[in-house]
Amino acid sequence: MPSEHPKLNRQRAIGKWDEELSRLNDSVDAYVSHCSDVLFPLLQEDPRLTNERVNPLSDMSIDHALVYIDEKLGSLTRLEDNLKRARVTLQSYRNMSVTLAPINRLPPEILSYVIVIGQRQEEEEVKEYEARFEAEGVAEDELDEEETPKELIDYAKRKEDEASFAILFSWVCSKWRKVAISTATLWSNIDFRGGPPYEYAQEYIRRSKASVLSVFIDSRHETSEISDPENLDKALELLSTEVPRVKSLVVILPTLQEVMKVLKTFSQSPNPPPLEQLQLTTDEDPDGSVIDGGELAAKPLYYKQLMEGIRHIELDNVYLPWNSTTFGNLSSLRLANLSNDEITPSVDQLHSILTWSPGLETLVLENLEITLETGQRPPTPVVLPSLSALTVSGISEGADLLVLAMLIAPNLIRLTLQDLPIGNGTDLLLSTFVKGLQTTSIPNSDSVTESRMEYLRLSNCNFEEVVIERMLVSLPNLVDVGFDSIFGVTDSLFSPLIISDQEEVAVSNACKRLEVLRIESCAHFNTAEVLKKVVKSRKEKAGGSGVRELKRLVIRWCTVENEAENIEWFKEHVEKVIWEESEDEDEDEDEEEDEEVIEIE
Repeated sequence: MPSEHPKLNRQRAIGKWDEELSRLNDSVDAYVSHCSDVLFPLLQEDPRLTNERVNPLSDMSIDHALVYIDEKLGSLTRLEDNLKRARVTLQSYRNMSVTLAPINRLPPEILSYVIVIGQRQEEEEVKEYEARFEAEGVAEDELDEEETPKELIDYAKRKEDEASFAILFSWVCSKWRKVAISTATLWSNIDFRGGPPYEYAQEYIRRSKASVLSVFIDSRHETSEISDPENLDKALELLSTEVPRVKSLVVILPTLQEVMKVLKTFSQSPNPPPLEQLQLTTDEDPDGSVIDGGELAAKPLYYKQLMEGIRHIELDNVYLPWNSTTFGNLSSLRLANLSNDEITPSVDQLHSILTWSPGLETLVLENLEITLETGQRPPTPVVLPSLSALTVSGISEGADLLVLAMLIAPNLIRLTLQDLPIGNGTDLLLSTFVKGLQTTSIPNSDSVTESRMEYLRLSNCNFEEVVIERMLVSLPNLVDVGFDSIFGVTDSLFSPLIISDQEEVAVSNACKRLEVLRIESCAHFNTAEVLKKVVKSRKEKAGGSGVRELKRLVIRWCTVENEAENIEWFKEHVEKVIWEESEDEDEDEDEEEDEEVIEIE
């Protein structure tokens, strides 16, 4: 029973408890020592064996001594039980500290809200780092520790080793676990990893209760077996009753027939789901046989209700009808790998899509074989004031420039142009595009504002050097610039990046905020002297008039004279330098090694 000390403070109570624990420790040590003392006389033969019971141990017979010891061992067992109960009681008081913690005094619904906020922050962090991995041009599962920024390496390791925020939260204590399990939105991401009976999916669906769902049907996941037709049917059977609450649908399957099977499941639901995001991807080349939209197009009212709430669409090797029902009021759009004339949108259709979604924030156009009509003229430019990220890659020759020329994006932050053949009219149409990055949102306006763009990547585009120079000068807030396999990149291109005191020079002092410069596979770039001037001038002028010094320099597969000497210089003057030899030099070194081996033989 607790001692009668109601007014003891914590320090005095702990002190008295500690004193008694010390005494108990001393008593236990003495007891253990005396146990050893008892062993010797018990093992000695006693010639005076009697049946008389006496207290002194030396006068006991062995039988009576053993009986006596058994009695005392029974009392020792009771002492041990008392100690165990005291320890359990103390441990229960100790565990009450978790319950008494201020955060655990919050009502369960407030704790639940805390979990939801943490999960949202985790999702935002994932999006942020995905963008950074894309900017670095590296896959999250194929990182080079020497070349990839340490922050990204640390994030990838942490993501691999740690459970999700919701799971970690549920591990804190039993109360938090109950709150986590009862918070339906934490379990709303449904995927079909492994094979049937899809225990994870079933448990998540049960815990998600009536909350909206994000569904992932991904055959490319390392543990997925859903590409098997029978497994897909069982997954869709499980999903069929949940269709009315699906908010996000990601379908990645080997064939178009399987993708259409998923859409058929949705079309058979009595009520369309509140879809906001739709991603359809297949590895099979589509053809014109399903251009009518299949099962969904057969129910026009249902299709309209299904599509009207969608804000994010990603179609990879899959297409839907190019109309305002499908592509109205989007926030992000990705069209990729459409190479068939019957399914690829024309320039006019693409122009209409952009017109229907003036609030677009992200636009990705990749590997589109757009057919031009005879005498095709550039359509009227479309103003996209909210567009912050644009990627144009692998557009057929002629159509690439028309696509760029139709865009006015005054608030663009990230621009990637890749694998563009760039035919005739380069200077005029690209100049129109660059002006569109600066023009205000008023059509036909000559008013020019300072571009907000921070990230520029040009890869395998046949741009004239004067056009690239004009882009650098016209985009003063660039922070990260990369050139990859650009035929027109020579040493003189980097002259505008040298910071000088001559503000009146038109082509000078470009990109004052530049911190990262990447040059890869540029055959005509062959001297480091101009880059030394860029680095040195920015280091000297850093801090003045908004000038920043170069913090990261990447040079890969470029033939540079005096390479070893230049590498050392840049490492001394730039915070992070990544330098890889050109493939030609590697081949030369291999040939020299082979020759040496032959000579030795």
